[in-house]
Amino acid sequence: LRAAGDVGAAVDFLRRAQRRHPGGFAINSMLALCLSQLKPPPWDEVIAFRRAALAARPQSAWAHYTLGLALHSKDRLDEAAAEYHEAI
Repeated sequence: LRAAGDVGAAVDFLRRAQRRHPGGFAINSMLALCLSQLKPPPWDEVIAFRRAALAARPQSAWAHYTLGLALHSKDRLDEAAAEYHEAI
């Protein structure tokens, strides 16, 4: 749905999937990505789903990096730097 240009429909679908599989890494990651593409992005929700993805894969550099990006977007720079450091 996102690739077809309907980010809103992708968000709706992924929200339903996330409720059924709250610990799913891929679902939480994709939901956070789609939410970040909304105008304006709901950064607090993006951060929450990035944290859920990280909880599923705490050793994932990608999960730390993308959480850092979301935190950076909310000007939570110290937290973002800590996540970037974990990613490295």
